[in-house]
Amino acid sequence: MTWLVTGGAGFIGAHVVHALHAAGEQVVVLDDLSTGREARIAELEGVQFVKGSVNTSLVAMLLGDYEIGGVVHLAVPSYRSALRLLRVNGDACSRPQMRDLAPAHAIAAGKLLLAYRERWRESVLERALERVTERTVIDPDAVRAEAEATRSRGFATEDGEFLFDVRAVAAPVRDGFGDVVAALAVSGPRAALDDIDRTTRQVAAAADELTERLVADPP
Repeated sequence: MTWLVTGGAGFIGAHVVHALHAAGEQVVVLDDLSTGREARIAELEGVQFVKGSVNTSLVAMLLGDYEIGGVVHLAVPSYRSALRLLRVNGDACSRPQMRDLAPAHAIAAGKLLLAYRERWRESVLERALERVTERTVIDPDAVRAEAEATRSRGFATEDGEFLFDVRAVAAPVRDGFGDVVAALAVSGPRAALDDIDRTTRQVAAAADELTERLVADPP
């Protein structure tokens, strides 16, 4: 599978690219180099670099030209939602969304963050949760139980809870104190993520390596 990493020449993005490359994955990087440096990924053989700003038309073109099977994104808490720096469902017909907010309880990255941030989770659960699809879990106790299961296994999953026929897996990114500061997630059509166990191992390994790189080389 080929992965698209936006901002892949930036500090955090380059760590993600290195982790995916080390795992033997094919990677396409999109970065306008306004703050990133191509030198951060220049040594990686086989990584395709495209200079440009993240916009819907360019991302849509890359999805088709490189047959992107999945998109990597980082998510952080934002009020009652999770802020994702980029979301694409992994096919050329999907419309890319930049810096979009999604209900935390309905996406893998959001559920991962809910699991590790108890005070934020309880603030989210103070109000009624939106049922985005028929598979969305909206019962507060069920969300808490899922959070406990997520902490136990170390990753969160999504299967049609936000968008029909879309799967996702998220793993924690930690700082030097061991606190979860972000969620690294991969999303795509069910057909592209048919081997969910393999995808989970890849995402977890990439998140662990990203954590190690961030701890060793903090911003």
